[in-house]
Amino acid sequence: MEAGAVDLMLSPKQREQLVKFREKVSDVLQPYHNDYWLLRFLKARNFNLKKSESMFRKNVLWREENKISQLYSEYKEPEVLQKYKPGGKLGNAKDGRPVFLDPIGNVDFKGLLHSVTVSDATKFYIKTLESLQRDVISQTEKLKRQIVGVYYIVDMENLGHHHLWKPGVQFTTSVIQQCEQQYPELLHKVIVVRAPRMFPLAYSIVKPFLNEQTRKKVVVFKDDFESELLSVIDADLLPKYWGGNLVEDGDPMCPRTVSLAGKVPKEWYMTGRDLSVDSSQMTTTEIARGGTLQLTYKTSQCNSVLRYEFRTQEHDIGFGVKRLHDDGSKTPVVKTERHSCHLVPEIGELILEDPGTYIVKFDNSFSWSRSKKLSYWIELLEPDLEENDSKDEDNQGDEEEEEDDDFVQATEG
Repeated sequence: MEAGAVDLMLSPKQREQLVKFREKVSDVLQPYHNDYWLLRFLKARNFNLKKSESMFRKNVLWREENKISQLYSEYKEPEVLQKYKPGGKLGNAKDGRPVFLDPIGNVDFKGLLHSVTVSDATKFYIKTLESLQRDVISQTEKLKRQIVGVYYIVDMENLGHHHLWKPGVQFTTSVIQQCEQQYPELLHKVIVVRAPRMFPLAYSIVKPFLNEQTRKKVVVFKDDFESELLSVIDADLLPKYWGGNLVEDGDPMCPRTVSLAGKVPKEWYMTGRDLSVDSSQMTTTEIARGGTLQLTYKTSQCNSVLRYEFRTQEHDIGFGVKRLHDDGSKTPVVKTERHSCHLVPEIGELILEDPGTYIVKFDNSFSWSRSKKLSYWIELLEPDLEENDSKDEDNQGDEEEEEDDDFVQATEG
C-alpha cells in the first residue's frame, strides 16, 4: 500500500500535523511507512511533533540495530520455549483485525527464565509482536482497507502470587515497554478474562508502563465474558473453552491453536548447571555499586566474531557493545540492556561486520546499593584471510575442514 493512500479520518489539524511529521522524518522513511504507520507514532505522543519524531527515529534505529526483519525470518526459539510458550493466533475478527489469545495465567515465568536466556525470551516476544504487526499489514492489503491494530485476549485463570516473582515481573514490564516503544498503537483492544481477585494488584504493577491510550483499551471480565468475545470473533474460530465452537481432538482448549504454557519441568532448568566454558577460563571480578567494567577489542578484519558468556552471582547486570570511531564517537552495536544472568548464563556471539575497535561494557550504574560479582569469558575470532586464500588456490573442492580452523584467536585489548 502506498504511503498516504489510506483514509485515516483525521481532523484538519491532525492531518496538518501528519504532513509536517512526514516532512520531518523524510530522510529515514521506508516504503512501508504509510500514513497509518506514521500516525501510530503521532497518536502515541498525542500529536506532539518533537516527541513523535524522537520516538520514530529511535524505532528506525532499533529495527536496524536489532536486525528485526532477519530475526523475524530466521530466529528459532529454544525447544523449551516451543513447548511452554503461551498463546496463539485465532485468525481474524469479524471486522478484519487479527486476534491473539494469551493464557498468561498459565505461564511459568520462573521456570522459563531458569531454562532460557533473557535474550532468547525477549527475541521470542519481539518475533510475536512483529508477526502481529505484519498480520495487520497483510489484512490491510487483502481487504483493501486500513486495518487498525489487533485484538489481544488475555486469560488470567491461574494467576497467582508466583507471578509476582521479581525477575518475572521485570521481564514482563520490559516486554510491555518494548511493545509501547517499538510497536505503538498495535493493540486495538485488550480483553482480560477470568480475572481473579489478585488481578488489581498485578495490574497495578504493569499499569505505569502502559501509556494512557493503551489503558483506555483494556476491558476486564471476571466471568460472563463469552458474549464479548463472540461479538469480536466468529464462534467457529474461538475455542470452546472460551465460549466458541472450536474443538481439537475433543479438547475444548485447542492446544494446537493456542499454546497453553504450563509448569516447566526442572530438568529443563539451566540454573546450577556448569557454564559451557570451563570455569578456569572465566574471569571473575566485582563491579562496584554504580560502577561499570569496559573491555576493548580490536579487529582488522571484516566479519570477525565476538563470542561471550557471562553470569553474575546475584542480581542482574547491564551488557552492551559499542564501536569506537577515530574521532572518539561511539556507535551502539548491541544496546546496553539489563540481563538476569544470575538465573541463566547469558551466552551469545556477535558478528562484527567492520574492522575497528569495539568496547564491551558491563554496566552496574543503575544500582546504587549493590555491587555485582561477575564471571565472564570473551573471545574475538578473526577470519584468517591468508589461510582462506591458500585453501582456495591449493585445496579447491576440499570443504571438510573444521570450522574453527578458519579463525585465529585475537588477544584481549
